Amino acid sequence: MTKRSSLIAALVLLLFAGLVVSLWPAPHSGADGPATHAVMLGNGGPLDVWRDARGRLTFHWVIDNAGEVSRYDPSTLRLSDFSDGQALGSTTYLSSHAAWRTIHARWGVDRSGVADALASGDPSPEPVDYAVATPPHKGFSSLYEGFTDYGTDISRLAKDTGLVVPRPRTLDGRPLVDVICCAQGLAGLSYGRIEVNLAKYEPGRPNAAGTVYKEMYDRKRRLHRDGPVEYLDEGWQLTFPYRAGEWIMVSGRLAFSRSEALTVIREILRAPTTG
Repeated sequence: MTKRSSLIAALVLLLFAGLVVSLWPAPHSGADGPATHAVMLGNGGPLDVWRDARGRLTFHWVIDNAGEVSRYDPSTLRLSDFSDGQALGSTTYLSSHAAWRTIHARWGVDRSGVADALASGDPSPEPVDYAVATPPHKGFSSLYEGFTDYGTDISRLAKDTGLVVPRPRTLDGRPLVDVICCAQGLAGLSYGRIEVNLAKYEPGRPNAAGTVYKEMYDRKRRLHRDGPVEYLDEGWQLTFPYRAGEWIMVSGRLAFSRSEALTVIREILRAPTTG
């Protein structure tokens, strides 16, 4: 394709995108209300954006059910997901920059673009999730999960949770991407397609992650014995005991080969826990 034809194709795409946004119905346009509403073009099509009376931002794909929304609260750095009036989960970030990095990855919009769109937006009733409160961040249920995103700051995660956390900067050649903590005391380290989950065994809490890991391990009679520890290998996940009463479950998007499983386990066990 020549430069001229590439330019023409790009212009046609931009014109089409603008046409989609301009023709898409905006039911809140011209309505009275304490919120502000605008429609933007995200990475998945037209995107509703509201700013409510408390300064919170709500995002909703235009083609989705009205109840499928996500809300970002700049005052708490919390991004929460809702479905038909039910809070499904939330993530609290360590910085505004980290929160907006996730927002951009999800919807393809950034802070300045959202601010510009809302500056010329229309008055609107509060978005559909306005009256729905998220549970306390330490809360957890079968329908709700609260997370804290630590970026790659393992030291801060260990300090906040009291867990002894292995700190390999790479795992099977993959760099550390993200570190999170769940409200139920579960810590997670992401290395791309490999996830390392870590939690304490808590005998009085049968649903605690560490307790579940240990019970899964104990119920399985045939454990592999040719690694640095006895471990439970269920193909796409590996479970084994760690330090100070903690348990680790490693999962992958693909099944672990025997050699890959041993490599991953050795690297975790040999990794420092400080520094």
